Amino acid sequence: MYLLDTRRFFLETEEKNTKVIYWKETAYWIILGLIIFLAIFIRWRANFNGKLMPGVNALYYPIQVRSLIENGHLAFSDLPFLFWLEALIARLLFLFNLGNLSDCIILASKGVDSILPTFSAIPVFLLANEWQNNDSKIKWFTLIPSAFSVFYFSALVMTSDFQKNAVGIVGVYFFAYFLYKSLQSNEWKYYALAGISFILVSLTHIGSLGLALSFLLIVTIALLLSGRIKKRIILIGSIIVILALIGILGFLYLFIDNVRIERLFGAIFQLKLFENNLISAIINKYPISISPPDIANIIVITAIAIFGLVLIIRKKDSLQKPKRLIVIGSIVTSLIMSSLIIGQEWFCRLLMMAYVPASLILAFLLTELNGRVIRRFVSSFAITLVFISIIIGFVAERPSSISEESYLELNQIRQVIDKPDNTLIVARHGLEWWVAWILRTRVAQDKSISPDTWAHYDTILFIEQLAGSFGFGPSGPFGDPFPEVKIPPDAKIIYEGQYFRLAKVLTPPPL
Repeated sequence: MYLLDTRRFFLETEEKNTKVIYWKETAYWIILGLIIFLAIFIRWRANFNGKLMPGVNALYYPIQVRSLIENGHLAFSDLPFLFWLEALIARLLFLFNLGNLSDCIILASKGVDSILPTFSAIPVFLLANEWQNNDSKIKWFTLIPSAFSVFYFSALVMTSDFQKNAVGIVGVYFFAYFLYKSLQSNEWKYYALAGISFILVSLTHIGSLGLALSFLLIVTIALLLSGRIKKRIILIGSIIVILALIGILGFLYLFIDNVRIERLFGAIFQLKLFENNLISAIINKYPISISPPDIANIIVITAIAIFGLVLIIRKKDSLQKPKRLIVIGSIVTSLIMSSLIIGQEWFCRLLMMAYVPASLILAFLLTELNGRVIRRFVSSFAITLVFISIIIGFVAERPSSISEESYLELNQIRQVIDKPDNTLIVARHGLEWWVAWILRTRVAQDKSISPDTWAHYDTILFIEQLAGSFGFGPSGPFGDPFPEVKIPPDAKIIYEGQYFRLAKVLTPPPL
């Protein structure tokens, strides 16, 4: 009888412990869901707060989607996955009579931009969860890098204007997670999932592809230098990776966007990424454009990377190889992307994405730091950054690059466009997308045209905005705005209103 009671006691205790563990695990996923929900809310509020698409480049995506639906191809050469996805959703919305086609395209674009980038929190949580070694005392810390990945101000800045970046980054996070699982378990299903993630990134955004490719190269080099690998495995693995990369990049070059692939190849393999870098500009006293948020970003990312470097050196003998390789890849990538050795052409966009590897370093720090005080310091630092970013996300206004009044006037200009299919309108950056969306003409910026351009169009028009713009520039609201197009003196004015002046330019203006 005593034995039966003892056995019953242990069974009941085990069942209670199992239930406690189950509800704790469920609580973690519930909190992760709340993080994602709040991230969606902030982005949704920014996208749907006004009548017009916010920011400078947001309307680029509906233009591409409309062309894909109406003509079967993109209006501008680009990597297509995001536009395929938004076109499919727009078609479904239109099928359910949720508006006319243009409204459904806008809704699909805003909806995807508000929801999909927040999924970055999932692979970051999974990776941090793998690294915490079932230590219940630090389990809650695995949620902090997830929050950092979707709330850090660089991630929120991408809302509206940088949809491709934000969606491509989701793929980069999943690629990093599946790459870790591949190295850890050596199972083909994880290699396949890592490959699928890489392909989706390569079809979404060239900058994210560059980030994933650089990360892969650094991890591969670290793996080869770590030793204890059979030469046969190195040979077979190298051949597979090289053939896969040649296949993916070759397909993109031949059938999708050769210009962007050439730029990517030149940046990474020909080291053009470091040409005209900021250090040389500072030494030679050339003008540079770095905003206060850029400076803050450099300090934060560099601090996290250096902290991670110190810790990985201290724990180099105790860390498992897969974890060590992923962290090394993250540290090196973070330091490169946030450094002043990057050329000015690339610096701002790479710095904006530098939080991606930094969030993986943060997961490493919070699961490997032994001291309670130092772990609380790092977690408090990260939580403070998240909290400040959330406040900025709620408070900061994201107006469109043109006012509602100028939007209405731009619609009136359609009456003076005779043949939109054979008309090119030259406009400042931020206005060209509104021109293309409303007037349905080809568009360009003045720096991209040449005397040969006049041979390819029946009509070339220059448009100048006289009022109703919000002064966005290369540094956003900081610094000088994008300059307006200068209409040549001999051009024929065909429309002039309160907000716009439109002129027909018969001959190329002098350079």
